[in-house]
Amino acid sequence: MAEALMDEIKDMEFEFVENFKYLGVKLSVSGNNHKEIQNRINSADKYFFGLKTILKSKLVSIKSKLTLYKATTKTDEQKLARFERKVLRQIFGPRRNQNTEEYERRENKEVISMLEDSNIVATMKSKRISWAGHVWRGREQTIGQVTHWKPKSKTLLGRPRQRWLDRVNKDLEMLGTLNGEGIATNRDRWREVVVAAKDMN
Repeated sequence: MAEALMDEIKDMEFEFVENFKYLGVKLSVSGNNHKEIQNRINSADKYFFGLKTILKSKLVSIKSKLTLYKATTKTDEQKLARFERKVLRQIFGPRRNQNTEEYERRENKEVISMLEDSNIVATMKSKRISWAGHVWRGREQTIGQVTHWKPKSKTLLGRPRQRWLDRVNKDLEMLGTLNGEGIATNRDRWREVVVAAKDMN
């Protein structure tokens, strides 16, 4: 085992670690949340297995199944969408072909269209844009300063790592909103953008 690295700040020693858990979320030295998302999906998968009998039951209404699913699911995007479709297929069941009278697996678009609400990825993007509004309006406050802060470090080889604000701006670009930081000062206009994001695919 490698010798633990220590740092001393104001007579207090802190050990350098690869990752640690804070307020229920695993933070890593890489600065991304890939492992945390995978851990949450694995955790949700266990609940999904336990609820499988209920989700397939003909005695429980689809509305009740969807309510149960939303109560047990926690929020990369493709993994979350894949898991959501997996659960929804169990809720809605297969589709019966009128010509062959055989049951067929529902296509992704069909499954999502049957969900009378925003899908998990659209919901996540909407909440991300909503929080970006708070950050931009409070640029001079701590949350704004931390978000816009760029650490001085060596430039790594390869494509630059995508920052949180890069994802926000990409989502806004898909909505046709190019000056997000400027629009965020208008709370009513920004609320419209947040609502529009719920219909993103």
